[in-house]
Amino acid sequence: MSINSVQRPCPICKNKVSKALPLYSFEKWNVVQCTKCSMVYLQNTATYIDLEIDYSWDKTYFKEANLREKKRGILKRIAKAVRIINYRLKQSDHDRYLKILGPGKILDIGCGDVVRWKSPFIPFGIEISKNLSKYSCKKKE
Repeated sequence: MSINSVQRPCPICKNKVSKALPLYSFEKWNVVQCTKCSMVYLQNTATYIDLEIDYSWDKTYFKEANLREKKRGILKRIAKAVRIINYRLKQSDHDRYLKILGPGKILDIGCGDVVRWKSPFIPFGIEISKNLSKYSCKKKE
């Protein structure tokens, strides 16, 4: 995994001067704010190949989910379980999204290995993980 050590300019105005935001930065990821237009952006980026290989959902999700779950207190975990039960008792995700969005095309970003959408939705998916993308395409056929 290689993180770009070159400080990239602001993606909006191309200004090369930025202010570090350590509160929002994490380990090797530097979040900064442009001093000219105030755009907040990631100053050092991973290559696209590294995103596919090292940062795809199938490689990072379970590790990150376990870390977050350990940080939560017991009351937050109980509240999450109650919310999930409440949503499931009310109506299905499909019916809820149909009510909100209406029928038609829908973009599922980070669709993973599942095809969630059925008629009257027309699903389009973006998945960075090559493994999950191939599996999803096979599953759809």
